[in-house]
Amino acid sequence: MEGLKLAYRGFPGRLNPEQKQEIITWLQQRNYWNIEALADFIYEHYQVEFSSRQSYSALCNKAGITWKKAQGVNPKKDEEQIASKKRNYGEA
Repeated sequence: MEGLKLAYRGFPGRLNPEQKQEIITWLQQRNYWNIEALADFIYEHYQVEFSSRQSYSALCNKAGITWKKAQGVNPKKDEEQIASKKRNYGEA
């Protein structure tokens, strides 16, 4: 039974908790977010480069940043075209 137990504890994180908190604070102070800018910031300050974009996304999630934003107004909306269609359908 002893030989079947897994001794693997996982890969230690590349950033310590204090560094992660500094990155989260930096993200929360910005008005615009970009994975490349985040990667550059982490490399410049901590000499760490993640092999997966998922690691950068996970930091953004911890900072409360989501990439999915609702769009309140259709940017292609043309009021004149809509009014014209309403008039044409009303006449038919």
